[in-house]
Amino acid sequence: DHHSLCSSRPGRLRPTRLLDVGTQKGSARIRLRTDHSREPYLALSHCWGDVPADTPWKLTMSNLPRFLERIDIQTLPLTFRHAVALTQDLGQRYFWID
Repeated sequence: DHHSLCSSRPGRLRPTRLLDVGTQKGSARIRLRTDHSREPYLALSHCWGDVPADTPWKLTMSNLPRFLERIDIQTLPLTFRHAVALTQDLGQRYFWID
């Protein structure tokens, strides 16, 4: 809250894409959101490394429309699935993977 570059105060830069994990704990319905909502979100700092182009959970221009509708949680790596569960457990709706 007190660091000028990281503050969550209104008007600060926000990610352009957030994962919406819904409001129901345990829900497997997640999707990508590209609107600039002012809702709070959690962040997962992740080292991407070399991700093959055909990885089903890698965002590309060709799967963007599908991700905006729904992301199959079973296609996500375990770390991401855990992040979804933790976000829901903490009563939050959105998270961002850095």
